[in-house]
Amino acid sequence: MALKTKGGVTVRCPSCGERVKPDVKVVHIRNEFGEADARAKVCPKCGGIIDVFKEDLFFRPNGCGAPRRSRRPNGLRRGGGKGSYDRTAALERVYNTLNAVKMPFLKAARRIRRVSEMYYRMRRTPIRFNESNDKRVSTILLETPASPKNAAAWTFYMSGQTSCPIYPAQLPAKFRRIKKEINRFPFCNRAIIFIAPKFTCGAREMLRKAGILAFTKASEALAFIARYFKARYSSLLASLKGKRLFGPLALLVYILQELLRELGGLQGEPLLRSEIEAYHAIENGITVQ
Repeated sequence: MALKTKGGVTVRCPSCGERVKPDVKVVHIRNEFGEADARAKVCPKCGGIIDVFKEDLFFRPNGCGAPRRSRRPNGLRRGGGKGSYDRTAALERVYNTLNAVKMPFLKAARRIRRVSEMYYRMRRTPIRFNESNDKRVSTILLETPASPKNAAAWTFYMSGQTSCPIYPAQLPAKFRRIKKEINRFPFCNRAIIFIAPKFTCGAREMLRKAGILAFTKASEALAFIARYFKARYSSLLASLKGKRLFGPLALLVYILQELLRELGGLQGEPLLRSEIEAYHAIENGITVQ
């Protein structure tokens, strides 16, 4: 029974029988249930345990005082043989895929930025990049100058998993990450691309129903993007044939042309062969033959 006294509460110690003000310490408890470390009220005179905070008790079974070893030390399955998961190698494959996807856009963006800055008289580039911390989810955003409401975005999810194909049970968590990235750029024409070494048939069907394109190589994804730019570039030039081209529309033609040049989809002689010609066309105009 606890007794209230001036300055605190005293209780009777079951070990020594004296009434004391207990100290609170962390003690190690072992019984038939296992072992546990918990806070307890301890007698300051004899060191006996008076009471234990029950909410701290979490017994480790089988008398194992040491924490259990991980089943996958260093990110590998037990044995580390064929089919094991190596996180470092998987991230390296993700980075290589990301570099392969971004490199054509980065090369074109350097030239496009210089022309765009001369036209707008300020630091501005129509091509923007956004990436997650682990680089698995990234977005390439193209803001078209002549029609800003028709901005195009490509959201990529890149997986380096080679131990087994991507299967349907893995996709819901990946869809949540993709949705979080999409919410950053809600108002644009978008294509979602999933790049992984292997897919099961069920995963491909699940991606197709979600409106996500599945590719096994970065080159296949870039070929798809190149076909989009080629169709847009060809239809734009066809509509401008015999007309005078100048201003932001000329800048749009130059942007599409340079992206096609880096993606390998440009056929024939380019309309604007250099940055000087592009700037001249933007400022003074040029007739499309």
